[in-house]
Parts: sequence; structure tokens; C-alpha cells
Amino acid sequence: MHARAAKTASGREKDAHDVAEIDRMGFDPDRFARVAESYASMRIECVAHGE
Repeated sequence: MHARAAKTASGREKDAHDVAEIDRMGFDPDRFARVAESYASMRIECVAHGE
């Protein structure tokens, strides 16, 4: 939820719309934990640079 806090603090109109959408979608801690676990175990390769 760091993104929501940053967008709230920015005061920009676009960010206010984003905050409203974040609030509309809600936050599911269990789902977030699953996504974070999957992301942490990902391996990302850059085929364009052979990395």
C-alpha cells in the first residue's frame, strides 16, 4: 500500500483518481502475499542484451 500513500501525498489530480481506483479494488493481504512470493522467485532475462 506504499503506492497509495505516495499518491495520496502527491496532491496531483491524476493520483487522486488512482487512489480512488485503489480504494475501489480493495486490498487482500493473502493475495498480496501470494503475488509477492511469486515475484520474489521470478527470474527475469533480457534477451535483447543477453543478460
